[in-house]
Amino acid sequence: LFWSVALLAIVMLMAALFLCHSLITVYHDEQIIPESKHWIFRHYGTSSRAMYTVFELTFSGGWPNYARKLVEEVNALYAVFFV
Repeated sequence: LFWSVALLAIVMLMAALFLCHSLITVYHDEQIIPESKHWIFRHYGTSSRAMYTVFELTFSGGWPNYARKLVEEVNALYAVFFV
């Protein structure tokens, strides 16, 4: 049981760091509206925020709320990450 929890925590941490790092370029993109930039920063702007969002993605069942905005407004390739 311990190893499965540890593995899950490591995978969630890797996912959070990937999302946080890959979304850095969004803040300088002129095509994305400021409200979306604020939403992205609120959920993925720092490593701790991204980790909490990934925790919610994993355990709450509300992952479409966090994935849809990235897929529709940032880049459709984020759909590969969430699938």
